[in-house]
Amino acid sequence: MGQKKKAVLITGATKRLGLALTKQSLDMGFSVIAHYRTSAAPLKSWLTKHPRFSDRIYFLQADLAEKPESLIDTCSDFPAALTGLVNNASQFTEGNLDNLNHLRNLMAINAVAPLLIARRFSQKVGKGWIINITDADISLNKKFQNYRLSKRILTELTCQMAFLYAPGIRVNAIAPGAILPPIHADRSHFNRLKSTLPLRKTGDTKAIQQAYSFLVENNSITGQILSVDNGHHLINDNTFLQWPV
Repeated sequence: MGQKKKAVLITGATKRLGLALTKQSLDMGFSVIAHYRTSAAPLKSWLTKHPRFSDRIYFLQADLAEKPESLIDTCSDFPAALTGLVNNASQFTEGNLDNLNHLRNLMAINAVAPLLIARRFSQKVGKGWIINITDADISLNKKFQNYRLSKRILTELTCQMAFLYAPGIRVNAIAPGAILPPIHADRSHFNRLKSTLPLRKTGDTKAIQQAYSFLVENNSITGQILSVDNGHHLINDNTFLQWPV
C-alpha cells in the first residue's frame, strides 16, 4: 500500500480566498481537505474544469459553531496524511459592543474555533504548520467593531500558539488587505480604495497565494503576521478610507 499524500485542512475552502488557497495548495502538491459550511459549489464547479485534481480533494461539511475541533478527528477518515492547517473560515457581519450576542458569535467562529482546531491539530498531528487568516484592517470601527475585535484576538492567538506548539508546529498568519470586496459592499467603493493605498492597487489574490507558499515552505519562520495589504498598515487609521458607516 502506497504512502499517504500530505494533506492540508482548509476551513472555508470552497469559495473566495479559501478557494484561492485551495488551488495554491494543490499546485504545491498537497491534497486538500476542503471544509465548508453550506455550499461547496464554487470549488466543485472549478473541479469540473480541472478534473485532474479531483482525486486530491476531500470535502468536509461542518458548522464551526458546533465542536470545531472534531474536524481534525474526521480528517483521519480520508486517505491523506494531515500536515497543514489553514484557519480561513470567518464571519464578517456588522455589530458592535452594544450587541453582546453578536460579539459572542463572532468570537466563537473567528477566534475560538481556530484555537480549538489548532489545539486538536497539535495533539493529534504533532508536527507540521498552521496558518491563520486574520485581517490587515483591525482599526477602530463602530459598525464592524466585533469583527475587528475577533480578528485582533486571532492575531494574538497566532503568536501564543507559535510559542506553545514549538518546536513541532510552526504557526503564522496572513493579514490580507483589500483583496476581495465584501459581499455587501459596492464594488465602486472597493475600487476607490486604490487611491488611498501606498501601492495604489487592490484585489490581488495571487499575492495571498505567494505569501502562503512562502510561509509553508520556509521552516525557520513562526509567530509572524504577514501583512499583504498594499501598504495599508503604513497609513494612519484616521486617514484611511473606511467602508461606509
